[in-house]
Amino acid sequence: MTTGPEWVTRRLEVTARGVGWARHLELVREPDGAWRARAEETGTPPDGLAAPGVEAPDALDGALDCDVALCPVTNTMPIRRLGLLGDGAPAGETALVMAWVDVPSLRVLRSDQLYAARSPLDPGTGRAVVTYTSATRDFTADLTVDRDGLVLDYPQLARRV
Repeated sequence: MTTGPEWVTRRLEVTARGVGWARHLELVREPDGAWRARAEETGTPPDGLAAPGVEAPDALDGALDCDVALCPVTNTMPIRRLGLLGDGAPAGETALVMAWVDVPSLRVLRSDQLYAARSPLDPGTGRAVVTYTSATRDFTADLTVDRDGLVLDYPQLARRV
């Protein structure tokens, strides 16, 4: 992933592999905010796996970030850009549009998400808590992050050791 000023995604490359198949996705956010995707596939993917890429690029209008399914690192960009670690964090929830990448299909969909500071950065522990909500999937989690906004604990998904 390549980001620009304010942690806005410029480019994402991701590969998914299975027995007898592989897919690669390059997702680029153009300077005008439009998204374009290039997907490659080799082998025979499992039956029922959605096609890779973006079916409706216009659905991603307003998206500044990519969110890769099952990858807590992609929560860092909105946390940093919104300033959710410090005392000056916005009050309440901030609504965002994400270019959400499903794994393993590498299909890209619009995802409406909410971020909110729950507990500011504790200088002693170097930890803060940010509430993440996927309005698209009816899911909420309190993410424990470090002073850089990297996820330390994403309940039921990941824990940094």
